[in-house]
Amino acid sequence: MRSLFRGTFVTLAALALVFGMMAPAFANTNLVPASRLVAPFFDISSGRDTFYLFTNVSGNVNLTGASFNASPTLGPWGVHLEHYGQSCDRIDETDSLTPFDIDQFDLLVNSVVRNAISAGQAIGSVTASATQSGVAGRGYSDIDVRFGAGVLTSSKSIQANVLLGTVVITDGPSDFALAYPMTSIIGTAFSGLIGGTIVQRDSNGTATAWSGRYEPLPARLFVPAFFAEGTDTSGSNANQTFAAFLAIAGPPDGNWSGTGNGEAPGQATNGNILQLNMLVFDGCEKNVSFNFPSHFVNNFYTNLFGANTNRSTWTTALCGVAFAGRDELSNQAVGWIDITNTNNSCGNSTSCTSTLATPGVNNGVGQKRGMTGITIENVVQTVGGSLKIGDVVRLSGDPSPWGKVGGAFAFTAVCAVPSTCNFSLVDLVNHSDIAQNGTLTTSNSTNGTP
Repeated sequence: MRSLFRGTFVTLAALALVFGMMAPAFANTNLVPASRLVAPFFDISSGRDTFYLFTNVSGNVNLTGASFNASPTLGPWGVHLEHYGQSCDRIDETDSLTPFDIDQFDLLVNSVVRNAISAGQAIGSVTASATQSGVAGRGYSDIDVRFGAGVLTSSKSIQANVLLGTVVITDGPSDFALAYPMTSIIGTAFSGLIGGTIVQRDSNGTATAWSGRYEPLPARLFVPAFFAEGTDTSGSNANQTFAAFLAIAGPPDGNWSGTGNGEAPGQATNGNILQLNMLVFDGCEKNVSFNFPSHFVNNFYTNLFGANTNRSTWTTALCGVAFAGRDELSNQAVGWIDITNTNNSCGNSTSCTSTLATPGVNNGVGQKRGMTGITIENVVQTVGGSLKIGDVVRLSGDPSPWGKVGGAFAFTAVCAVPSTCNFSLVDLVNHSDIAQNGTLTTSNSTNGTP
Protein backbone atom coordinates (compact mmCIF):
# COMPACT_ATOMS: atom_id res chain seq x y z
CA MET A 1 0.00 0.00 0.00
CA ARG A 2 1.11 3.54 -0.55
CA SER A 3 0.93 5.89 2.41
CA LEU A 4 0.52 9.62 1.98
CA PHE A 5 3.35 10.34 4.41
CA ARG A 6 5.48 7.26 3.89
CA GLY A 7 5.07 6.49 0.18
CA THR A 8 3.13 3.25 -0.42
CA PHE A 9 0.15 2.82 -2.75
CA VAL A 10 -3.26 2.07 -1.30
CA THR A 11 -5.70 -0.14 -3.16
CA LEU A 12 -8.79 0.76 -1.16
CA ALA A 13 -11.06 3.41 -2.63
CA ALA A 14 -10.84 6.81 -0.96
CA LEU A 15 -13.68 8.06 1.13
CA ALA A 16 -15.03 11.12 -0.65
CA LEU A 17 -16.08 12.98 2.48
CA VAL A 18 -13.62 12.02 5.20
CA PHE A 19 -10.56 9.95 5.84
CA GLY A 20 -8.11 7.95 3.85
CA MET A 21 -7.18 4.34 3.53
CA MET A 22 -5.89 1.61 5.79
CA ALA A 23 -2.60 2.82 7.24
CA PRO A 24 -0.70 2.64 10.53
CA ALA A 25 -0.14 5.73 12.64
CA PHE A 26 2.67 7.48 14.38
CA ALA A 27 2.27 7.89 18.14
CA ASN A 28 3.36 10.59 20.55
CA THR A 29 3.25 8.50 23.72
CA ASN A 30 5.11 5.34 24.58
CA LEU A 31 3.36 2.37 23.03
CA VAL A 32 3.53 0.37 26.24
CA PRO A 33 0.94 -1.66 28.19
CA ALA A 34 -1.03 0.62 30.49
CA SER A 35 -3.80 0.83 33.08
CA ARG A 36 -5.61 3.44 31.00
CA LEU A 37 -6.20 3.93 27.27
CA VAL A 38 -7.78 6.79 25.32
CA ALA A 39 -9.22 6.47 21.81
CA PRO A 40 -9.43 10.12 20.65
CA PHE A 41 -11.88 9.45 17.82
CA PHE A 42 -14.51 6.89 16.87
CA ASP A 43 -17.13 7.06 14.13
CA ILE A 44 -20.28 4.95 13.77
CA SER A 45 -22.14 7.51 11.69
CA SER A 46 -24.09 6.36 8.63
CA GLY A 47 -22.25 3.61 6.77
CA ARG A 48 -19.30 3.55 9.14
CA ASP A 49 -18.18 1.33 12.00
CA THR A 50 -15.43 1.43 14.61
CA PHE A 51 -13.66 -1.57 16.13
CA TYR A 52 -11.65 -1.45 19.32
CA LEU A 53 -9.02 -4.17 19.61
CA PHE A 54 -8.11 -4.67 23.27
CA THR A 55 -5.09 -6.80 24.20
CA ASN A 56 -4.27 -8.09 27.68
CA VAL A 57 -0.54 -8.79 27.41
CA SER A 58 -0.41 -10.35 30.89
CA GLY A 59 -0.49 -14.07 31.51
CA ASN A 60 -1.32 -13.41 35.16
CA VAL A 61 -3.99 -10.71 35.25
CA ASN A 62 -7.61 -11.78 34.70
CA LEU A 63 -9.97 -8.96 33.69
CA THR A 64 -13.23 -10.93 33.51
CA GLY A 65 -14.78 -9.88 36.81
CA ALA A 66 -13.76 -13.15 38.50
CA SER A 67 -11.29 -13.98 41.25
CA PHE A 68 -7.86 -15.24 40.24
CA ASN A 69 -4.35 -15.95 41.55
CA ALA A 70 -3.51 -17.98 44.64
CA SER A 71 -1.49 -15.81 46.97
CA PRO A 72 -2.79 -13.22 47.24
CA THR A 73 -6.27 -13.89 45.87
CA LEU A 74 -7.04 -11.09 43.42
CA GLY A 75 -10.11 -9.85 41.60
CA PRO A 76 -12.71 -9.26 40.50
CA TRP A 77 -11.10 -6.85 38.00
CA GLY A 78 -12.54 -5.62 34.70
CA VAL A 79 -12.17 -3.13 31.85
CA HIS A 80 -14.37 -0.02 31.92
CA LEU A 81 -15.21 2.04 28.82
CA GLU A 82 -16.56 5.59 28.99
CA HIS A 83 -17.74 7.02 25.66
CA TYR A 84 -17.98 10.79 25.25
CA GLY A 85 -20.05 12.47 22.55
CA GLN A 86 -19.72 15.97 21.10
CA SER A 87 -21.94 17.42 23.81
CA CYS A 88 -21.29 17.14 27.54
CA ASP A 89 -22.94 13.72 27.71
CA ARG A 90 -21.38 10.27 28.04
CA ILE A 91 -22.30 6.59 28.33
CA ASP A 92 -20.37 3.63 29.79
CA GLU A 93 -19.99 -0.15 29.64
CA THR A 94 -17.45 -2.92 30.37
CA ASP A 95 -15.39 -5.50 28.52
CA SER A 96 -13.73 -8.69 29.79
CA LEU A 97 -10.29 -10.06 28.97
CA THR A 98 -8.75 -13.30 30.13
CA PRO A 99 -4.94 -13.53 30.45
CA PHE A 100 -3.18 -13.19 27.07
CA ASP A 101 -6.57 -12.37 25.51
CA ILE A 102 -7.46 -10.07 22.61
CA ASP A 103 -11.01 -8.80 21.97
CA GLN A 104 -12.43 -7.22 18.84
CA PHE A 105 -15.03 -4.87 20.29
CA ASP A 106 -17.43 -3.66 17.59
CA LEU A 107 -19.05 -0.35 18.58
CA LEU A 108 -21.85 -0.86 16.07
CA VAL A 109 -22.65 -4.40 17.29
CA ASN A 110 -21.26 -5.04 20.80
CA SER A 111 -21.49 -1.57 22.33
CA VAL A 112 -24.12 0.55 24.07
CA VAL A 113 -22.97 3.37 21.80
CA ARG A 114 -25.10 2.06 18.91
CA ASN A 115 -28.26 2.80 20.92
CA ALA A 116 -27.19 6.32 21.93
CA ILE A 117 -26.85 8.15 18.60
CA SER A 118 -30.33 9.64 18.24
CA ALA A 119 -31.00 13.35 18.77
CA GLY A 120 -30.60 14.31 22.42
CA GLN A 121 -28.69 11.14 23.32
CA ALA A 122 -25.08 10.90 24.51
CA ILE A 123 -23.54 10.27 21.08
CA GLY A 124 -26.23 12.10 19.11
CA SER A 125 -25.83 15.02 16.75
CA VAL A 126 -24.99 18.54 17.92
CA THR A 127 -25.05 21.89 16.18
CA ALA A 128 -22.12 21.99 13.77
CA SER A 129 -19.41 24.56 14.47
CA ALA A 130 -15.89 25.40 13.37
CA THR A 131 -14.48 22.75 15.71
CA GLN A 132 -17.19 20.08 15.68
CA SER A 133 -18.75 18.30 12.70
CA GLY A 134 -21.96 17.78 14.67
CA VAL A 135 -22.48 14.38 13.01
CA ALA A 136 -24.19 11.78 15.22
CA GLY A 137 -22.11 8.75 16.12
CA ARG A 138 -18.78 10.50 16.63
CA GLY A 139 -16.84 10.88 19.86
CA TYR A 140 -13.95 9.52 21.92
CA SER A 141 -13.47 6.87 24.63
CA ASP A 142 -11.66 6.70 27.98
CA ILE A 143 -10.80 3.14 29.08
CA ASP A 144 -9.29 1.91 32.35
CA VAL A 145 -8.87 -1.14 34.61
CA ARG A 146 -11.23 -1.21 37.60
CA PHE A 147 -11.98 -3.33 40.66
CA GLY A 148 -15.30 -5.16 40.68
CA ALA A 149 -17.79 -6.79 38.33
CA GLY A 150 -20.65 -5.42 36.26
CA VAL A 151 -20.75 -1.96 34.69
CA LEU A 152 -18.15 -0.53 37.14
CA THR A 153 -19.40 3.09 36.91
CA SER A 154 -18.69 3.76 40.58
CA SER A 155 -15.85 1.26 40.97
CA LYS A 156 -12.33 2.22 41.92
CA SER A 157 -9.51 2.24 39.37
CA ILE A 158 -6.50 0.04 40.08
CA GLN A 159 -2.93 -0.34 38.91
CA ALA A 160 -2.66 -3.06 36.26
CA ASN A 161 -0.56 -1.84 33.35
CA VAL A 162 -1.50 -4.67 31.01
CA LEU A 163 -3.67 -3.11 28.27
CA LEU A 164 -2.91 -2.23 24.66
CA GLY A 165 -5.52 -0.81 22.29
CA THR A 166 -5.99 -0.28 18.56
CA VAL A 167 -8.76 1.60 16.74
CA VAL A 168 -9.99 0.54 13.30
CA ILE A 169 -12.59 2.69 11.52
CA THR A 170 -14.25 1.29 8.40
CA ASP A 171 -16.71 2.35 5.71
CA GLY A 172 -18.00 -0.64 3.78
CA PRO A 173 -19.93 1.22 1.04
CA SER A 174 -16.93 3.45 0.32
CA ASP A 175 -14.43 0.58 0.70
CA PHE A 176 -12.01 2.20 3.14
CA ALA A 177 -10.43 1.59 6.52
CA LEU A 178 -7.98 3.37 8.79
CA ALA A 179 -6.21 2.23 11.96
CA TYR A 180 -4.28 3.92 14.76
CA PRO A 181 -2.99 2.94 18.23
CA MET A 182 -4.82 4.16 21.31
CA THR A 183 -3.01 6.49 23.68
CA SER A 184 -1.40 4.50 26.52
CA ILE A 185 -1.45 6.07 29.99
CA ILE A 186 0.40 4.27 32.76
CA GLY A 187 -1.24 4.38 36.18
CA THR A 188 0.36 3.87 39.57
CA ALA A 189 -0.97 3.43 43.09
CA PHE A 190 1.12 5.30 45.63
CA SER A 191 1.74 1.92 47.28
CA GLY A 192 3.46 0.78 44.10
CA LEU A 193 1.55 -2.51 44.26
CA ILE A 194 -0.13 -4.11 41.27
CA GLY A 195 -3.85 -4.06 42.02
CA GLY A 196 -3.45 -1.09 44.32
CA THR A 197 -6.21 1.52 44.25
CA ILE A 198 -5.50 4.66 42.22
CA VAL A 199 -8.82 6.48 42.67
CA GLN A 200 -12.22 5.94 44.29
CA ARG A 201 -15.51 7.24 42.86
CA ASP A 202 -19.06 8.19 43.75
CA SER A 203 -22.15 6.80 42.00
CA ASN A 204 -21.67 9.20 39.07
CA GLY A 205 -18.07 8.18 38.49
CA THR A 206 -16.61 11.34 40.02
CA ALA A 207 -13.36 11.01 41.97
CA THR A 208 -13.79 11.06 45.75
CA ALA A 209 -10.32 10.01 46.97
CA TRP A 210 -6.97 9.61 45.23
CA SER A 211 -4.26 7.17 46.27
CA GLY A 212 -2.33 7.23 43.01
CA ARG A 213 -2.09 9.02 39.69
CA TYR A 214 -1.90 8.57 35.93
CA GLU A 215 0.62 9.88 33.43
CA PRO A 216 -0.27 13.28 31.98
CA LEU A 217 -1.32 13.97 28.44
CA PRO A 218 0.48 16.96 26.91
CA ALA A 219 -1.28 20.33 26.97
CA ARG A 220 0.56 21.14 23.75
CA LEU A 221 0.24 19.03 20.59
CA PHE A 222 1.77 19.21 17.13
CA VAL A 223 0.33 18.23 13.78
CA PRO A 224 3.75 17.33 12.34
CA ALA A 225 2.66 17.76 8.74
CA PHE A 226 -0.45 18.40 6.70
CA PHE A 227 -1.23 18.91 3.03
CA ALA A 228 -3.51 21.85 2.30
CA GLU A 229 -7.00 20.89 1.19
CA GLY A 230 -8.52 21.44 -2.23
CA THR A 231 -7.55 20.71 -5.83
CA ASP A 232 -4.54 21.85 -7.84
CA THR A 233 -5.37 22.83 -11.41
CA SER A 234 -1.80 22.62 -12.68
CA GLY A 235 1.64 21.30 -11.80
CA SER A 236 2.64 17.90 -10.48
CA ASN A 237 -0.58 17.59 -8.42
CA ALA A 238 -2.96 18.65 -11.17
CA ASN A 239 -6.48 17.22 -10.72
CA GLN A 240 -5.61 15.75 -7.33
CA THR A 241 -8.03 16.61 -4.51
CA PHE A 242 -6.71 16.72 -0.95
CA ALA A 243 -8.82 16.47 2.23
CA ALA A 244 -7.75 16.77 5.87
CA PHE A 245 -9.61 16.04 9.13
CA LEU A 246 -8.58 16.79 12.73
CA ALA A 247 -9.78 15.16 15.96
CA ILE A 248 -8.65 16.23 19.46
CA ALA A 249 -9.93 15.04 22.85
CA GLY A 250 -9.21 16.46 26.31
CA PRO A 251 -9.90 13.56 28.70
CA PRO A 252 -10.04 13.81 32.52
CA ASP A 253 -6.64 14.82 33.88
CA GLY A 254 -5.86 11.71 35.99
CA ASN A 255 -4.29 13.56 38.96
CA TRP A 256 -0.78 13.49 37.48
CA SER A 257 0.22 16.39 39.74
CA GLY A 258 -0.49 14.21 42.77
CA THR A 259 -2.45 16.97 44.50
CA GLY A 260 -5.56 14.83 45.00
CA ASN A 261 -7.92 17.18 43.14
CA GLY A 262 -7.75 15.27 39.86
CA GLU A 263 -10.50 14.11 37.54
CA ALA A 264 -10.89 10.32 37.38
CA PRO A 265 -10.92 8.40 34.08
CA GLY A 266 -14.48 8.45 32.74
CA GLN A 267 -15.52 11.42 34.89
CA ALA A 268 -17.88 14.07 33.50
CA THR A 269 -16.14 16.94 31.69
CA ASN A 270 -18.67 19.64 31.01
CA GLY A 271 -18.65 22.66 28.73
CA ASN A 272 -15.79 24.03 26.66
CA ILE A 273 -13.02 22.13 28.39
CA LEU A 274 -10.60 23.08 25.60
CA GLN A 275 -9.39 26.59 24.84
CA LEU A 276 -7.13 26.03 21.88
CA ASN A 277 -4.50 28.40 20.61
CA MET A 278 -3.59 27.08 17.15
CA LEU A 279 -0.66 28.35 15.08
CA VAL A 280 -0.95 27.11 11.49
CA PHE A 281 2.41 27.25 9.69
CA ASP A 282 2.94 27.19 5.94
CA GLY A 283 6.01 25.86 4.15
CA CYS A 284 7.86 29.17 4.59
CA GLU A 285 7.84 29.56 8.38
CA LYS A 286 4.90 32.00 8.36
CA ASN A 287 1.78 31.35 10.44
CA VAL A 288 -1.76 32.43 11.15
CA SER A 289 -3.35 31.94 14.58
CA PHE A 290 -6.77 30.74 15.70
CA ASN A 291 -8.42 30.57 19.12
CA PHE A 292 -11.19 28.05 19.63
CA PRO A 293 -13.21 27.14 22.73
CA SER A 294 -14.63 23.64 22.36
CA HIS A 295 -15.67 20.47 24.17
CA PHE A 296 -14.11 18.23 21.51
CA VAL A 297 -12.59 18.73 18.05
CA ASN A 298 -13.65 16.71 15.01
CA ASN A 299 -13.82 18.55 11.71
CA PHE A 300 -12.23 19.24 8.36
CA TYR A 301 -9.42 21.75 8.15
CA THR A 302 -11.55 23.91 5.85
CA ASN A 303 -14.18 24.28 8.58
CA LEU A 304 -11.52 24.96 11.20
CA PHE A 305 -9.26 27.34 9.30
CA GLY A 306 -11.27 28.49 6.27
CA ALA A 307 -9.40 29.43 3.12
CA ASN A 308 -6.11 29.54 5.03
CA THR A 309 -5.63 25.81 4.53
CA ASN A 310 -7.03 25.63 1.00
CA ARG A 311 -4.21 25.06 -1.47
CA SER A 312 -5.76 27.49 -3.97
CA THR A 313 -4.59 30.33 -1.68
CA TRP A 314 -1.04 28.98 -1.25
CA THR A 315 1.20 30.94 -3.58
CA THR A 316 3.26 29.02 -6.10
CA ALA A 317 5.96 31.66 -5.83
CA LEU A 318 8.58 30.25 -3.52
CA CYS A 319 8.03 31.82 -0.10
CA GLY A 320 6.21 35.01 -0.85
CA VAL A 321 5.85 37.77 1.69
CA ALA A 322 2.42 36.72 2.98
CA PHE A 323 0.80 33.52 4.30
CA ALA A 324 0.55 31.00 2.76
CA GLY A 325 3.67 30.06 0.87
CA ARG A 326 4.63 26.67 -0.47
CA ASP A 327 7.60 24.68 0.76
CA GLU A 328 10.88 25.99 -0.67
CA LEU A 329 12.28 22.53 -1.38
CA SER A 330 9.30 20.84 -3.03
CA ASN A 331 7.00 23.74 -3.93
CA GLN A 332 4.21 21.71 -2.28
CA ALA A 333 1.37 23.13 -0.15
CA VAL A 334 2.57 21.50 3.06
CA GLY A 335 2.50 22.90 6.60
CA TRP A 336 2.32 22.01 10.27
CA ILE A 337 0.32 23.12 13.35
CA ASP A 338 1.25 24.02 16.94
CA ILE A 339 -1.75 23.51 19.30
CA THR A 340 -1.85 24.62 22.95
CA ASN A 341 -4.74 24.14 25.35
CA THR A 342 -4.67 26.99 27.85
CA ASN A 343 -7.50 25.67 30.04
CA ASN A 344 -6.99 24.13 33.42
CA SER A 345 -8.95 21.02 34.22
CA CYS A 346 -11.92 21.41 36.51
CA GLY A 347 -10.61 18.99 39.11
CA ASN A 348 -13.49 18.30 41.48
CA SER A 349 -14.62 21.91 41.76
CA THR A 350 -18.36 22.40 41.40
CA SER A 351 -17.85 26.05 40.37
CA CYS A 352 -15.84 25.33 37.23
CA THR A 353 -16.86 27.75 34.48
CA SER A 354 -18.25 25.96 31.44
CA THR A 355 -17.46 28.58 28.81
CA LEU A 356 -14.81 31.22 28.20
CA ALA A 357 -15.12 34.68 26.75
CA THR A 358 -11.41 35.49 26.83
CA PRO A 359 -8.83 33.20 25.21
CA GLY A 360 -6.09 32.16 27.59
CA VAL A 361 -8.16 32.54 30.77
CA ASN A 362 -8.16 29.21 32.57
CA ASN A 363 -11.58 27.79 33.35
CA GLY A 364 -10.69 25.39 36.15
CA VAL A 365 -8.86 25.01 39.41
CA GLY A 366 -6.93 21.85 38.50
CA GLN A 367 -3.77 21.17 36.51
CA LYS A 368 -3.39 21.82 32.80
CA ARG A 369 -5.78 19.74 30.72
CA GLY A 370 -3.83 17.48 28.40
CA MET A 371 -4.92 16.33 24.95
CA THR A 372 -4.58 13.50 22.48
CA GLY A 373 -5.65 13.39 18.86
CA ILE A 374 -5.22 12.30 15.28
CA THR A 375 -5.13 13.94 11.86
CA ILE A 376 -6.44 12.15 8.77
CA GLU A 377 -5.51 13.00 5.17
CA ASN A 378 -6.36 11.65 1.76
CA VAL A 379 -5.79 12.57 -1.87
CA VAL A 380 -7.77 11.36 -4.87
CA GLN A 381 -7.00 11.73 -8.58
CA THR A 382 -10.19 13.31 -9.87
CA VAL A 383 -9.38 13.31 -13.58
CA GLY A 384 -7.17 11.08 -15.74
CA GLY A 385 -5.96 8.64 -13.11
CA SER A 386 -6.75 6.31 -10.23
CA LEU A 387 -4.50 7.66 -7.50
CA LYS A 388 -5.97 7.10 -4.03
CA ILE A 389 -3.69 7.74 -1.06
CA GLY A 390 -4.42 8.22 2.62
CA ASP A 391 -2.99 8.14 6.11
CA VAL A 392 -3.83 8.71 9.76
CA VAL A 393 -1.26 10.20 12.14
CA ARG A 394 -1.38 10.37 15.93
CA LEU A 395 -0.47 13.89 17.01
CA SER A 396 2.92 14.47 18.61
CA GLY A 397 3.11 16.15 22.01
CA ASP A 398 5.31 18.42 24.10
CA PRO A 399 6.53 15.89 26.71
CA SER A 400 7.02 18.38 29.52
CA PRO A 401 4.30 18.55 32.19
CA TRP A 402 5.51 22.08 32.91
CA GLY A 403 4.04 23.34 29.65
CA LYS A 404 5.50 26.16 27.64
CA VAL A 405 7.13 29.14 29.28
CA GLY A 406 6.66 32.79 28.31
CA GLY A 407 4.35 34.49 25.85
CA ALA A 408 0.69 35.44 26.04
CA PHE A 409 -0.37 31.91 26.90
CA ALA A 410 2.32 31.12 29.46
CA PHE A 411 1.51 28.69 32.22
CA THR A 412 3.19 26.55 34.84
CA ALA A 413 2.03 23.39 36.53
CA VAL A 414 2.40 22.43 40.17
CA CYS A 415 3.26 18.94 41.39
CA ALA A 416 2.74 17.81 44.96
CA VAL A 417 6.30 16.48 44.96
CA PRO A 418 8.14 18.00 41.98
CA SER A 419 10.78 15.28 41.89
CA THR A 420 8.09 12.68 41.20
CA CYS A 421 6.01 14.68 38.71
CA ASN A 422 7.26 12.79 35.66
CA PHE A 423 5.85 12.81 32.16
CA SER A 424 6.32 9.05 31.93
CA LEU A 425 5.86 6.59 34.77
CA VAL A 426 7.20 3.65 32.78
CA ASP A 427 10.38 3.43 34.89
CA LEU A 428 8.56 3.94 38.17
CA VAL A 429 5.99 1.13 38.17
CA ASN A 430 6.34 -2.59 38.81
CA HIS A 431 6.05 -4.64 35.62
CA SER A 432 5.68 -8.07 37.21
CA ASP A 433 2.10 -8.10 35.90
CA ILE A 434 3.35 -8.41 32.31
CA ALA A 435 6.82 -9.94 32.74
CA GLN A 436 7.09 -13.28 30.92
CA ASN A 437 8.55 -14.93 34.02
CA GLY A 438 6.82 -12.68 36.52
CA THR A 439 4.37 -13.78 39.19
CA LEU A 440 1.92 -11.89 41.37
CA THR A 441 2.87 -12.27 45.03
CA THR A 442 2.02 -10.62 48.33
CA SER A 443 5.15 -8.49 47.97
CA ASN A 444 4.23 -6.93 44.62
CA SER A 445 0.43 -7.02 44.45
CA THR A 446 -2.71 -6.35 46.42
CA ASN A 447 -6.45 -6.53 45.82
CA GLY A 448 -7.85 -3.05 45.49
CA THR A 449 -6.30 -1.51 48.58
CA PRO A 450 -4.51 1.87 48.44
